[in-house]
Amino acid sequence: MSNPSMFGLIRNEVLKIHKKRRLLVVSVILIVLVSMFTYANYRQIEKQREEQGTIDWRVDLQQEIVDTQNRLASANVQDEFRQILEFQVQQNQYYLDNDINPNYPGADIHACLLLARDDARATTLYYRADGGYRQR
Repeated sequence: MSNPSMFGLIRNEVLKIHKKRRLLVVSVILIVLVSMFTYANYRQIEKQREEQGTIDWRVDLQQEIVDTQNRLASANVQDEFRQILEFQVQQNQYYLDNDINPNYPGADIHACLLLARDDARATTLYYRADGGYRQR
């Protein structure tokens, strides 16, 4: 009796998997779902671009920075909310400085900014796509 090689064993198992119809059905369903979600996302982006028209996002972003700075100047802003507003100003300024359209899908998902650093730990706020903040 010969000793089967590892390659032969793996090849045999892969062939068994491919012979089953279940894999084909699951693969087709997965391809259809990914295609549908991709197309829906594409349509949403196109609709968003049509709604925005030729409006210059830089002007809107500058106005948003000014509005947020005015809110920061108010005396009755809580410290935690002040930190979030400062983060928004810095993030929007970063977008302007680096010519990043914040309305473009995916622009704000990975925005991370180091806000405060002390000897014990660093506080970082992450801006989530749903508009919330998470502190780490």
